[in-house]
Amino acid sequence: MSKETFKERARRRREDEIVAAAEALLAERGYANLNMDDLADVVGISKPTLYQHFRSKEDLAAEVFIRVLRGTEAFLTEPLTGPAIERIIALIRWTVTQRRAAGNMVAGMRPDMLWTVVRARPEVEEQRQRVHRHIITLIEQARAEGSIAPDMPTALVLHSLLSLQWLLHNPHIRAEVEANPAGLDGVMASIERLFLHGVTPGKAECDE
Repeated sequence: MSKETFKERARRRREDEIVAAAEALLAERGYANLNMDDLADVVGISKPTLYQHFRSKEDLAAEVFIRVLRGTEAFLTEPLTGPAIERIIALIRWTVTQRRAAGNMVAGMRPDMLWTVVRARPEVEEQRQRVHRHIITLIEQARAEGSIAPDMPTALVLHSLLSLQWLLHNPHIRAEVEANPAGLDGVMASIERLFLHGVTPGKAECDE
């Protein structure tokens, strides 16, 4: 493996700065309102220099998305120290608290915009599928441990989990979180309960 040159390191650092700034602007304004002129100003570079790193807004958004997915994969592949179901529940909270900016970007994109990003960088979809495979492995392990019903289809559990991950990026739900005395922790507890037990009252609540 060849050693990275000073010029290559400088280019990588600049691209990291661009991606971080783009992630913040995407969270603030959404994909449709991301302006490459404003992004160049935030980073402190010219627009032609920006385009030397990323050919288009689609390519840049794809890079943000793929880095988020890589971070998620790293989280999912950490050694387990407890039951698999605990890692699955932790994933919901981690996605919201650690990657909220990118989550806002993805949640705010129309389906056609999202697929434009995927088409710009096919490796986005490849990375997304790798993340899904890691989650499926956890689901199957949790089922083997008795934490998930044996007759519950894996695909249904997977897509229910993915849907819950984005709940707190919905502007209406975010408004409720801000107005809720219990705050984010209280709403997260409700989402965890929704994933684990559905909307019916728990046994303890039924016995009251």
